[in-house]
Amino acid sequence: MKRIWIAILLISLAIGLCIYEQYEVKEFCDTMESLAQSEDLSGIKDYWRKHNDKIYIFSSHDMLDEIAKSVEMLPDEKNSDTKNALNELRAFVKSYYENQKLSPSNIF
Repeated sequence: MKRIWIAILLISLAIGLCIYEQYEVKEFCDTMESLAQSEDLSGIKDYWRKHNDKIYIFSSHDMLDEIAKSVEMLPDEKNSDTKNALNELRAFVKSYYENQKLSPSNIF
């Protein structure tokens, strides 16, 4: 009987971690999207620097490396290339979210 409770505890812990991971990924993507829409370049860079370590824990690094490159390539001041850079960043964030959200193909 003791083994059943340990198994239930471990399964509950795994489910809780999955729910937490989905919450963090959604919050990260929503925040990055809203910052990109408002064209807050310094806000995007600050948010990325504060949260990238936590996000790297949850995901494969290749997709996040693309987001990191896009963030680092953002200019410090708004110029003619800002819109294109922000659109590229938004595309990477959306792609990242689509790959990380809970779906049957991600589970199996």
